[in-house]
Amino acid sequence: MLQQVVCDMPKMKTAAAMAVNALILLLLVGAQSCSRQSEKPVRPGARNTSVILITMDTLRADVLGCYGAPFAHTDTLDALAADGAVFLDATSVAFGTTPSHASIMTSKYAAQHGVRDNQTPLATDTVTIAGILKARGYSTAGFVSGYPVSKTMNLHLGFDRFDDRMEKDYYGIERRAALTSDAVLEWLASREAGRPFFLWIHYFDPHSRYFPPKKYRLLFLPADDLVTRFRNSIIPDGGSGTEGNYSLPYDKYFVTQRAYYYGEVAYMDHETGRVIRALKDMGIYDESLIIAVADHGETLEESGREIRFAHSTVHEEVARVPLLVKLPGGAARGTVSRAPVCTLDILPTIMESLGAGADAGGFEGRSLIGLSSGIEDGAFSNRPIFFQAANREGEGVKIGQFKYFSQKGEKLFNLKVDSSEQYNLMGAGLAQEQELKSMVAGWLDSLKSTADRRAPVAPDPETVKKLRQLGYIQ
Repeated sequence: MLQQVVCDMPKMKTAAAMAVNALILLLLVGAQSCSRQSEKPVRPGARNTSVILITMDTLRADVLGCYGAPFAHTDTLDALAADGAVFLDATSVAFGTTPSHASIMTSKYAAQHGVRDNQTPLATDTVTIAGILKARGYSTAGFVSGYPVSKTMNLHLGFDRFDDRMEKDYYGIERRAALTSDAVLEWLASREAGRPFFLWIHYFDPHSRYFPPKKYRLLFLPADDLVTRFRNSIIPDGGSGTEGNYSLPYDKYFVTQRAYYYGEVAYMDHETGRVIRALKDMGIYDESLIIAVADHGETLEESGREIRFAHSTVHEEVARVPLLVKLPGGAARGTVSRAPVCTLDILPTIMESLGAGADAGGFEGRSLIGLSSGIEDGAFSNRPIFFQAANREGEGVKIGQFKYFSQKGEKLFNLKVDSSEQYNLMGAGLAQEQELKSMVAGWLDSLKSTADRRAPVAPDPETVKKLRQLGYIQ
């Protein structure tokens, strides 16, 4: 019988700047990485602590400065990381925008909440973060930027205000970060003063098609590639991202796509900064719980991958996500944790921060309050992290240095010596092969009693059209 193991289980800066970035990260890890065993855990936040959850679609961890990227222009997220805790080994437990957000909002696996793809909505009786906090007297508001987390998918459950307006110029399937931030700032200025709130902000910009504003797409293009830079300088900001891009030679296309992706991340970071500054100006920032996380990452140009510039795989560039936690009062400031954590841990963390039990809702994740405060927690040592691929393509587990999954054939990797997952160890005779397979089988068996048994949902024609424009279906 398994223990409860459920989640429980470009490069444009100078060499000197790159060295400084790397040194800062090493110093933080060495000095702060959950080594303060003698300190008392942080006092959970007061019951009226406001909570801000920022989810960033398709954001790789390794493109942020706080995760060691020397080329990053992510000052906002880096500053948030410095004010809180950075989790270096955070994993998404569900892949695809809708399934992953459903797991974040419920602290349940995809098999439990039933959202296994981007066309199946949450059940209307699902208990979510917003519903829990609304019942506690919170004002709840959500501002989303992509169709897969819209009201169509029932991600609005529990919200008093839910803004999922998309842009016609963007096929009605997404909204640029500036417009989402505008809507958030308007709500913050008009909200009921003195009442605690839960605010969910979702940014979609790093998701393909990549097409940041001109300033940001030029930022990461090679300085000596004058032809590519000229083509990009004359494309209007309101374009779809295809003009002058797909017609590029093969090698320049990949250079441009990567530059666009980095540019989208920098643009999103800038717009996030507008909201953070407003929170500070209003006196809200310091005493609020702020969590920033990605739903999943993105494949760029990793060797040996069947796809590029997408996220249907469960390899580390997609599975590993940035996770930042800023506790009220700055209690987590400067903490860097290497503990294995996952996106199921967000809801229990919120509950404990508000003074409620982290296990009050039968959540599958664990609270990160202790780790965020720099306190070592033996329960996280050698913790298995289970995950499920989108579209029912398989399951897997990470534990220690090994990772096993069954997507498009069985695969086993030793992440300590093969972090880019190039050498499949299945059939090599390692004991971990059978151990991890059995662990996944036992975990799936443990979920049977709580699994969602709804029949798969056939999407309506409008949903099919929009998912096709996003590249989710053919």
